[in-house]
Amino acid sequence: MALSDWLARHRAVVWLAAVFLGPVVAGLLTLARPQLHENHATLLLVLVVAMVSAAGVRPAGLVGAVTTGLAYDYFWTEPYYSFRILDTQDILTVILLVLVGGAIEQLSWWAGRQRATAARRLDYL
Repeated sequence: MALSDWLARHRAVVWLAAVFLGPVVAGLLTLARPQLHENHATLLLVLVVAMVSAAGVRPAGLVGAVTTGLAYDYFWTEPYYSFRILDTQDILTVILLVLVGGAIEQLSWWAGRQRATAARRLDYL
């Protein structure tokens, strides 16, 4: 059984990850804030968004991107622990985090459609 098959049958796990994984990881990364540069935290959060988006549940990828973007704003932009962003670079980072998550979600959806088409063509043979 492939991981994608398991995830298709356990959509609730994907939705839980979409809503909570980004904020939990962003919060845990604050424990290493003195040693961890903001850019490194951003890249790790992009990885989280990519994992959720690659699960193949189309709206969950977008939800994961938005919740992770909000978590980045809350935990990693000054003033910390608020949803205000004072620096335009931080605004751009949040927007790009959401856009990258949406793009990965679209690519994952497209790949799933291509896989289904290939399986149908294989059945014709």
